[in-house]
Amino acid sequence: MSNIDNDKKEVEVLEDEKELVLDHNYDGIKELDHPLPAWWVFIFIATIVFAIPYYFYYTHASGPSIRDEMKEELAKIHKIQDEYEAKQGGFNIDKYNQFILTEQAKKLGKKVFNASCAACHGQKGQGGIGPNLTDKYWLHGEGKLAGVYEVIKNGVGSKGMPAWKQSLSEDEMMAVTDYVLKFKNKFVKGKEPQGELVE
Repeated sequence: MSNIDNDKKEVEVLEDEKELVLDHNYDGIKELDHPLPAWWVFIFIATIVFAIPYYFYYTHASGPSIRDEMKEELAKIHKIQDEYEAKQGGFNIDKYNQFILTEQAKKLGKKVFNASCAACHGQKGQGGIGPNLTDKYWLHGEGKLAGVYEVIKNGVGSKGMPAWKQSLSEDEMMAVTDYVLKFKNKFVKGKEPQGELVE
């Protein structure tokens, strides 16, 4: 550090700083040349050393481009999606999303529900033999798209829910899944809540 005598307007340089004083000064102010910390200099040099092979690897050698890295990441995502779909009985979310927008799906959903589901769940989903589909409580499927489809497809034998995969087509199962999910949170008076609360 340096102490400034305001009266003399001269800088008193401490003994251990004399070697750090630069030759130039301004208005009686002398500047000290403190060296950068060794750790900072080391990191700075290391980044330069690292940057050289990094540049040549990604620019002139076999380093993957941004597009290649994106393809690798997409492949990982698709693998995870495929594994998830396999666990859900092969449920294909993209196919489902396209199908339910069609007029066929809208008509088919109601038709299949009335013919196959209403006897247990009620015409309005209010429940009967089966649980109420209009509240926030779910015994199976957690009220989620893939889960509900799985229950419709494979059933729950222990609860008397039949597996419809033998008697309904994939289109019919997708259509009725969409129809069932539209009952959620309509709170039609009927059978008391059963299962776990799903917000």
